[in-house]
Amino acid sequence: MTKFVEDSDTMAINRRSALGPTQDQTRIDKMVPTGWRYRRFFQLPYYASPQVQLVLVAIVCFLCPGMFNALNGLGGGGQLSSEVSDNSNSALYSTFAIVGFCSGSITNRLGIKTALSFGGIGYSVYVSAYLCYNHTENEGYVIFAGFLLGCCAGVLWSAQGQIMMSYPPEAAKGRYIFAFWAIFNLGGVIGGLVPLGQNHRVDTNRKVNDGTYIAFLVLTFMGACLAWTLVDAKHVIRMDGSRIILQRNPTWKSEILGLWETLFTDPYILCLFPMFFASNWFYTYQFNGVNLARFNLRTRALNNILYWIAQIMGATVFGFALDYSGLRRTTRAVVAWIVLLALTFATCVYWFMGAMTNNGRKLANFAGFYKGIQSAGAAVTWRLDGLKVEYMSLFISNWVLLSVSLVIAAPVMLWKIKDTVSIEEDLKFSDEALEDVVPQYRMHGLDQTRYRDGV
Repeated sequence: MTKFVEDSDTMAINRRSALGPTQDQTRIDKMVPTGWRYRRFFQLPYYASPQVQLVLVAIVCFLCPGMFNALNGLGGGGQLSSEVSDNSNSALYSTFAIVGFCSGSITNRLGIKTALSFGGIGYSVYVSAYLCYNHTENEGYVIFAGFLLGCCAGVLWSAQGQIMMSYPPEAAKGRYIFAFWAIFNLGGVIGGLVPLGQNHRVDTNRKVNDGTYIAFLVLTFMGACLAWTLVDAKHVIRMDGSRIILQRNPTWKSEILGLWETLFTDPYILCLFPMFFASNWFYTYQFNGVNLARFNLRTRALNNILYWIAQIMGATVFGFALDYSGLRRTTRAVVAWIVLLALTFATCVYWFMGAMTNNGRKLANFAGFYKGIQSAGAAVTWRLDGLKVEYMSLFISNWVLLSVSLVIAAPVMLWKIKDTVSIEEDLKFSDEALEDVVPQYRMHGLDQTRYRDGV
């Protein structure tokens, strides 16, 4: 592995580094390439910065999966019976499980923009199927839409996971996850406000009207189009001048083989697989076993809004706590594992994966594993609901899966997660060289603290 040797010019720069942070930042800015992607206005991050790209992908997910969550959060996809929704979601998550597991390879080959846009189209088709069902009761189209969305969503979530886990510096990963989760779950909040506003005077139970489905359809299509405004990962440069670690020349062969190399080079990820499986198991019980079974359309919409607000609040607390610099990262991982026994999954699961590596190529595969196995669990639980398994049995299964998965995941927190991952270690799963991605302060003797602190 190539190592940097400090020459006389670099040592001279180090001796002169009585420069303040403003002077250092000016010199960093000069190292960033020119062009519209890297122009800064009013000291805001430039367009191809991790911060801006994270916000953009969060808005895409706000418009696409966010509206999907809002629709399913109403129970039964907004219909009076959950039968059609159960069958469609069984097809969705069965397909998602297969495609999602391999979606890291697809994302690495296609690039971020194509992967996100392709994924977004599936959500538009899914919503259109329910609009059609309102008039034709064509269950076959709804099931097909679920199947198609399973193919599309796996790719979208792999791309999203790569951005959220590999773009931020190590010290800021919790905050990046919080920022994404807050914006994304606002989709569920806004989506819940639509049927609540249209039905706030209706005290009987009924299905969602055409206006709600049309609003969701327009928003999901906007999300698919917005995906094309992102830049691919190879153009993203952090504020310190470092780049995302990727495969320089990905091919279908290299990425398919890379999928299996991920398992062999990071076998600890297998310990998280039961956790992945359990992470969406509870949605069926909460949406259909509680919200659909116990409430009318108006109160279902209100419950939906409060549910996604609670998700945002949980992500806020966990996101900042996971970046708390007063504790070593290894200690934070163990504390998060203990707290998970009583609280939430998603924020911590992403942070655990992001703490294992900073390699964008590998993290795309991790995200694919996560969403694929998560969807396998969701496919099972949606099918169980379709078979009319008792709600109490589903409730008990939630807690059993949660508890068992946390015990199996313990070795990752105890032995795998370190306080930092060296750049040499991250580069082992890439064809890039150190000089392709190294932070510019390593070459020019600039202040390192701002990179470690997540600036």
